[in-house]
Amino acid sequence: MLDVQMISRLHKAAMDLLPQQDSQSLSLTLVAFNKLQSRPIQLVEALPQLSDAQILSFEPLHIANLLFALASLHFSPEAHFLRNMVTAAELQAELFKLEEWENLTWALAKFSQGKSPSLRCASTSMLRVPHVPVECSCHACSGSNYPQIVWHEQPSPAIF
Repeated sequence: MLDVQMISRLHKAAMDLLPQQDSQSLSLTLVAFNKLQSRPIQLVEALPQLSDAQILSFEPLHIANLLFALASLHFSPEAHFLRNMVTAAELQAELFKLEEWENLTWALAKFSQGKSPSLRCASTSMLRVPHVPVECSCHACSGSNYPQIVWHEQPSPAIF
């Protein structure tokens, strides 16, 4: 569980990013994050491994979008409304491009470097070869055949 200081930082990140969000971009990010949480095995199967070229082309704004979605979905007073928005955004899921799935997964991997062991384990597992079941030995994953993402450490300010 996140502490008050972490929640405050995520709120601030979300508020700083709000003017940069258009409604379609936000909807697609929410769709991706919702799918990432609710159907991780399908996400693993949908993603090829990232190439070096894809990694080099990753845009910092995608990390910002991920932070915005995390803060919005979990820590805002409007969380209930935003969860409903995710359901509505599912109708737009076919508009979500494979490259954007890859970007979201890469954002998780970058975000987790040197941070939470369970998040690092989860994001590493999601970047493995598709169609191969993943086993994870970290605390958050014990007893499941796919990783659960757990946010419990403060993000590095360097990602902004």
